[in-house]
Order: sequence, then structure tokens, then C-alpha cells
Amino acid sequence: CLGTACHVAGGDIILENFVRKLGIKDGETTPDREYSIERVACVGCCALAPVAVIDDTVEGHIQPSRVEGIFVQFQVERERQEREKAERESGE
Repeated sequence: CLGTACHVAGGDIILENFVRKLGIKDGETTPDREYSIERVACVGCCALAPVAVIDDTVEGHIQPSRVEGIFVQFQVERERQEREKAERESGE
């Protein structure tokens, strides 16, 4: 988010960290189609500024140093969901 509250709280630095981490620019999608970056004016969570929305989850009070950890956390959660889905399907 780069609305006023997020911008003042360093949203542009957070965006740059996501751009660097993913190797894509605003408006682009990674080659594996896993991640996209979309710059928005406001997501309506100003009290949590700066924020990013990742897979419909709002991450608030992001510090530049947290960007890497957010990706790790997201990947761990995705792998857990895939394991649970595979277990359910194998039990049917």
C-alpha cells in the first residue's frame, strides 16, 4: 500500500524490498506465476501502516527487515496446506 499513512510510514521502502526479493517490477508477475506486485493507493488499514496484502491476508506494521520472513512464513503455510490437502485426498 502506498496511501498517505503507508507512504509516511515507509511503504515505498517496503515496496522496493518486495521488488528486489521477487526480481519483478510493479505490475509484473514472477515467471512461475506465484507472485505479483500491484501498487495500490489504499487498502483501508491505515492504523496498521505500512501494510501489504499477500494472498488476501493483510500484513501490518511491516518493517523492511520483515519482508524476507514474510516470504518464508507464506511458503511454510502454503506447504502445510498442500500436505493437508494431499492427506485428505489420499484418505478418500
